[in-house]
Amino acid sequence: MLNIKKLLSNGILKSIIVLASGSVLAQLITLLASPFITRIYGPEALGILGNFTAILNILMPIAGLCLPMAIVLPEKDEDSKKITILATIFSIIFSGVILVLVILFKDNIELPFSQDFLYLLPLVIIFSTQLQITQQWCIRKEKFRVLSNSSVLQSLILNLSKITFGMLNSLPFVLILISSFAPLSHLSILKLKNKIKIFNMKRPLMLKVVYKKYNDFVIYRTPQVLINGLSQSIPIFLLTYYFGAKYAGYYALTNTILNVPTLLVSKSISDVFYPRFSRLIKDSKLKAFGLFRNTTISLVPLSLIPLTIFVLWGEELFSLIFGDDWIISGLYSKLIAISSLFMLISRPAISAIPSLGLQKHLLIIEILSVFLRGGAFILGYFIYKDHFNSVLFFAIANSVIYLAICIIVYKGLNKNGQRYE
Repeated sequence: MLNIKKLLSNGILKSIIVLASGSVLAQLITLLASPFITRIYGPEALGILGNFTAILNILMPIAGLCLPMAIVLPEKDEDSKKITILATIFSIIFSGVILVLVILFKDNIELPFSQDFLYLLPLVIIFSTQLQITQQWCIRKEKFRVLSNSSVLQSLILNLSKITFGMLNSLPFVLILISSFAPLSHLSILKLKNKIKIFNMKRPLMLKVVYKKYNDFVIYRTPQVLINGLSQSIPIFLLTYYFGAKYAGYYALTNTILNVPTLLVSKSISDVFYPRFSRLIKDSKLKAFGLFRNTTISLVPLSLIPLTIFVLWGEELFSLIFGDDWIISGLYSKLIAISSLFMLISRPAISAIPSLGLQKHLLIIEILSVFLRGGAFILGYFIYKDHFNSVLFFAIANSVIYLAICIIVYKGLNKNGQRYE
């Protein structure tokens, strides 16, 4: 009860509810559409999409070298606008580099889909960077209802597209094309609702000064996000390599469904918590520590109920809702549920890292996590020679990593809070 009162006192709970309501509707649409999508495409098609999506998940967050994440930090809008220009420039350069690499090496890469789809990557990089920029501007201006409404409309368009075009042609390339243009669709929706003139500058650019101030996002956060995307994609790539795209499809569905309760709350809390925490850390370390602690503790009971359901009845639910072909996904859900719990609880800690200047620490953790996650999966494979234990070992490693992040940020904030207050 105390936690809720503290959240209400600074308006954070109201903002979380606004964002969460949009996330709930968006994820509800995804859940309602999933039984149709799984019956139209099948495990192998979703496994192939999972491989393509894994590549996107590695590249898209680093397209602007993580500079969009810094948009909420400056006190003046002019400085934030300079960050958007820097992010846009870097994304264009990065997309050009990716295009050259695709042209030179695409024929040497073995993938479960046609290498020609790699030509979509440069476009997705530019679209996703502009989407991140626009989303962060909405967060900076606390336009949470705009973000909420756009996520609902985007989910509706995305899932209807998968179903409609899938009924005409259920081959994997349909899913790949839809996923590639999803950032552009979401960006277009936000642009229609968001009237902020991001690139309207009144003063000289002085981009070098701004870059120097926020280059820790480039130096530390970008490698961290890249490594995190790679390590989170390990199950998709290794399941495809050792067992085939079909098993990657099982995992992809499980991961999508298990992330629903996580995404319902985590993005909403991160979007609201991050700017509030950034302001508090400048004024009162003790209050920032209290906000972090209360938000983290509040997530525990909130996440236990849905995740417990998956642990107890995962197989029955997946086979009933998605079809008998997906019972293996139900088995996976029992394993991934625990790591999803720790992933949700760690959201405030991860959001607090930029404001605390702990980018370097997180980078070190992420480098170690690649070896821990990949090593755990491979160890499970070589010991038991089956996909089930490989996923189990990966889930255990994932839980350990997220718990470690929480402990590190908690101890750092607790020490600073006592020191400054």
